[in-house]
This record gives sequence, structure tokens and C-alpha cells, in this order.
Amino acid sequence: MRTTNTSLNIVIPGDELGTISQYEAGPGTYIKENTIYSSLLGMVKIFSNSSSSSSITSSTTTAKTESINDNATTTNDISTQPSLPMIFVLRDGIEGNTTIVPEVGDIVIAKVIRITNQIAYCDILLCNNIPLVSSYTAILRKEHIRETEIDKVRMDECVRSGDLINALVASMGDSRSLFLSTIAIQYGVIYAKSEIGKHIMKPYSWEEMIDPVTGIKEKRKVAKIMEENDTLIENK
Repeated sequence: MRTTNTSLNIVIPGDELGTISQYEAGPGTYIKENTIYSSLLGMVKIFSNSSSSSSITSSTTTAKTESINDNATTTNDISTQPSLPMIFVLRDGIEGNTTIVPEVGDIVIAKVIRITNQIAYCDILLCNNIPLVSSYTAILRKEHIRETEIDKVRMDECVRSGDLINALVASMGDSRSLFLSTIAIQYGVIYAKSEIGKHIMKPYSWEEMIDPVTGIKEKRKVAKIMEENDTLIENK
């Protein structure tokens, strides 16, 4: 197993990327004995809340455009958690593109930055499987998380700060803020770390993820990932 300099960008499976004290392990990586390794042939990218550069692997599906009322209401924050930069490996050949601007009907991968009782504030990382260099802010409203029992939705039981979500751009907001939807079953949380232990969780049901180390389950609106999209999350 060889080490690699992440400034070279190109890595192969088994290349050492860093340690868990330096980074959070993102898609395209795995952890062994506190060290993060690549599980793909591709390019190394690092995303942090303070950086406008962002990347992540994903597989996307097409969906019918939904319309959303873009009048958002801000309430008190439920959760804001500082985190380490997240390191990803993108499959070889995918390049960042400064000209990509998310539009209604596009499929995006976004990181949840903070949540309130009504809204999740997100940073878009990928649009239609292409990593973005320019930063775009997005909003996921409580009523656009799922289709049924909307009145029973609790934001902190659907998404949390630090989660990565697969979502549809449902409508345009003001300035650089877009409105997202995870109503369809293929949309929702695709990557999350457990509150206790900070381990990468696995889908357990459409509304729960499980920590494979502790066995503790946490509520999420989980994206249904089809077999053909099994590269969406490649952590082991």
C-alpha cells in the first residue's frame, strides 16, 4: 500500500490520503487504523466550509421538476457543528467547471451546513455529477423533505449539519440561493456520521441510518440508492 501526495490529485485504490485527525473521510475513501485511503482511481479533492472549492462522487438520476413556494421563514438554529475538512476521491476524468450554474430540474449533491426548525441551509458540491468551483447556497424547506405526513416532519430527524444529500433543484430563490427538494424516494441523505462515535453510518431503512460500530440508529430521510448507483457512496 503506497502513500501519495494529494497535491498531485491523481490517486489509485489503496493510496494514503491523510489521517482522521486531519480530515473527515468522504465518498471514494475508506478508513483503516485511523488512516484514510482511496478506494477509487481518481482525483483528490478537499472541501471545507471556508473554501469555495468543493467536490464529491455521485451517480444521478433524472426526475420530474417540482415547483416550490420560495417564501422561506428563518427560525432559531437547532444544530451548528464545526468539522474538519472533508476529503473525497472523484473518478478519473471528472473535472471542476466554473461555468456550471445549477438550474431547475438539475440533480445536486449538497452538504448541510446548519439547520433550523423549518430550513436546512446547504452548500452545493456537485451539479449533474460535475463538481462546482463557484459556491452556491441552497435551502431545503421542511415541507419539501418528503411527500407524506408533512405536519409530522422534524428537521433534525431528517437531516443534520455535516450530512450530504442528493436533491433536486426545485425552484430558483433570490440571488445565489436555490430551493431544493428531497420528496422523491431517490433523494435524501447519502452520507452521515453518527452523533456518538462520529462513525460513517449506513442506510438501515428509508427513515433511519445505523452506526456499524455501535449499532445505534439515527433518524434521517434516507435516499434510496439503486444498484446501478452503487458508486454514490463508496466508503467501506
